[in-house]
Amino acid sequence: MGVSVRLSRTARVYLPFWIAIPAYLIVGIVWLGVAAVWVVVWLILAVCKLAGRGIDARRRPQARGQHREVQHPEAIAAEQALAEEYQRQREAGRRQRENALEAELAEYRQQVQDHDARTHRYRVTECNIDALNGGEFTLEAEGLDAVKIRLDAKSVMHFLSLKAGDIVQVTLAPGNVGVEEFWQISRANGARPRSPVELTAADMEWLGLTTTRSDSGGQAGS
Repeated sequence: MGVSVRLSRTARVYLPFWIAIPAYLIVGIVWLGVAAVWVVVWLILAVCKLAGRGIDARRRPQARGQHREVQHPEAIAAEQALAEEYQRQREAGRRQRENALEAELAEYRQQVQDHDARTHRYRVTECNIDALNGGEFTLEAEGLDAVKIRLDAKSVMHFLSLKAGDIVQVTLAPGNVGVEEFWQISRANGARPRSPVELTAADMEWLGLTTTRSDSGGQAGS
C-alpha cells in the first residue's frame, strides 16, 4: 500500500507511506517558507511606502513655507491696502451718518424753535357759540394781535366747552394764516375744564381752521 502520485496523464507512481509522508511535509514546509518570504517582502514595501509619504508630508510644508516667504511682502502689502480701504469706507460711512444725524437734529431744533415762537397763551373774549348755528370767539393777549375764529356747524361741536375768560394755548400757523393747534388750559378762575378742547395740528386741518378761508370748517383771522 502506498500513495499514488500522478506524474503525467498516463504515468502514475505509487510511493509507500514511509516515503510519501515526508515528501508532503517537505513540500508543505517549502510553501510555508515561500509564503513567509512574500509576507516579509510585502511588509517591507508597505513600510517603505509609509516612510515615503512621511517624507513627502514633511517636504510639502517646507515648500509652502518657502513659497509664502517669497510672496510674504506682496501679500502683506495687499492685505494692508485692503485693510486701509475698508477703514476708509467705514470712516466715510460713519461721517456720513453723523452729518445726516446732525442735519436732522438741526432741522428738528429749528422746527421746535419755530413752533415755540408761534405758540402763545391767550384769553378768550367775546365768546358766542351756538351748537346748531356755529359761532365765533376772539383770543387776546398782551403784546399780540387779537385772533378771531369763526366756526360752522361742523367745527363748533369741538368748542362747546369754551367760555369767555378761559385761558388757552394756541399755536398759529406759519404766516399767522390760521390756527395750527388749540389747547384749553383752564377757566378764568384757574380750574381745569371737565372736557377741555384739545386739538392737534391734524385736527385743526380737518376742521379747516388752518387756512384763512375754508368752506369746510371756518375762518381764522385777526
